[in-house]
Amino acid sequence: MFIKRSEELNADFTGQRSVIKPFSKFGKIVFYISFALVISNGAQAFFTHGIPPYGGKAPNDRMSLNLPMISKTWETYIWDRLKSFSIKKDYPEKPYIHGIFNTKKFNENFASGAFEEAKKLQILSVKEIGIKMNKGDMIAAVSYDNKNEEFAFTSHYGGSYFTKDLNTASKFAVVDYQNSWNLGHTTATAFTGENLLVIGQNKTAYGLRKLEKPMDEVIQYRTFLETSGDYGSFFEKNVDRYTKDGRPFLTTIRAKQAYALAFGSDEKFMYTVSAANRVVKNVVVSKFLISERKMSSEAYIKPSKDLKLKEKRNLKDYYVVGAAVDGDRILAYSREYSTLLSIDKNSFEVKDVYEMPLMKEPHSLAVSKDKLYVLGFENGKNLLYEIEKPF
Repeated sequence: MFIKRSEELNADFTGQRSVIKPFSKFGKIVFYISFALVISNGAQAFFTHGIPPYGGKAPNDRMSLNLPMISKTWETYIWDRLKSFSIKKDYPEKPYIHGIFNTKKFNENFASGAFEEAKKLQILSVKEIGIKMNKGDMIAAVSYDNKNEEFAFTSHYGGSYFTKDLNTASKFAVVDYQNSWNLGHTTATAFTGENLLVIGQNKTAYGLRKLEKPMDEVIQYRTFLETSGDYGSFFEKNVDRYTKDGRPFLTTIRAKQAYALAFGSDEKFMYTVSAANRVVKNVVVSKFLISERKMSSEAYIKPSKDLKLKEKRNLKDYYVVGAAVDGDRILAYSREYSTLLSIDKNSFEVKDVYEMPLMKEPHSLAVSKDKLYVLGFENGKNLLYEIEKPF
């Protein structure tokens, strides 16, 4: 655009002619400087790293012309990488979500697990859920609000529906899950007071705060696809300002390469429980301060000294698909071996275990004052299992 029209330049650009042009004074200066830099870097590499078969090393030692001394620091371990060379990235497999990621087959026999024995919990009733989700047939998660005696059912696509009779949604909110930070699929929920917290499979979170005054209509439009108007964004600072704070990512360390299907909270903290995979082979509990959305502690779960495990067994192959906080415990439901793990929410030790009954496509967990609730799915119908509470 800014070059003067020239037939010679046009011929060069279009490949109509090929002319070797002599260096200009400026070109010679650039060449000599570049050549000098390459030579100096080569000399520095020789003294620092050595000549083949010696190779690079980290961290680097200081540059020195003392060849007898610097040569003693040369290393050859770089060639060991060729022994394990692979173009395949070590990514974890997707978490098991029925109908979306059918990545796992479960052994639901408690006797095949790591624990010698446990009390078996009984099913009290099975009820069909009549509420339809905004998208998808299977409900992803259930939570129970003890104060209002109300259930919250959430789809894998950001829709939450609140009900007391399992058939009519008195309140609802569907977040714009396809825009803003990626959620993947929503997998778990938990009440903190009257507010509902939700996470996606990748530990991106959002929340529904019960409103005392109407939400600004522009913010409502940007946050929700549709809503009854009863809830706003939990993590936003107020109801009339839109920020990126509304969908924080819960950063972990041990579970960085693990997805989460289980989640719980109390008034102050929220907890994720990882789904073990071939990269992160342990079950990890991560604890976050709700007000800051920052991790405060994290650990692999481990059995307490009072629990007896079978010889040469551990907790690595348990696969947690639901969790809920009850008092000072995190109740984590592993579909693998149909086991309920009662975990101390401070030490992350498994204090007690219980055998769960067999159910149809069980997932998610909620707890009330006297019952446990697990979602099921059979023949296109969503089921709510009521199970006796062990304590």
